[in-house]
Amino acid sequence: QLPCIAFHDTPVPNGPDIPGCKTKAEVLERLREEERKLTDAKSAADLLVWGWDTIAMKGAHLTASDLDEISTTRVIAVWDCSMHNGYVNTKGLAKAHLHSGCKTWRAW
Repeated sequence: QLPCIAFHDTPVPNGPDIPGCKTKAEVLERLREEERKLTDAKSAADLLVWGWDTIAMKGAHLTASDLDEISTTRVIAVWDCSMHNGYVNTKGLAKAHLHSGCKTWRAW
């Protein structure tokens, strides 16, 4: 299962519910916790997370800079709860060959 940063508590069928993240600061702390788990396990895996809620966060978006604060050495990708948007850190942009001169680039 993907790590979750949803605003609302998320039920899990085989364990306790995942508490919702009510602020951007809580989201970033949850991301730090998930990144630490990968680091502690000596995993080189990318960190893919689900649940950012732009509406619940009063229209706020995550930025590459926000995610770079978590890690600049592994890709961090956050899938929006609407399943229409995604956010990545600078490492993710580089892996996807996106840069500020790219026509599909949209920086929040």
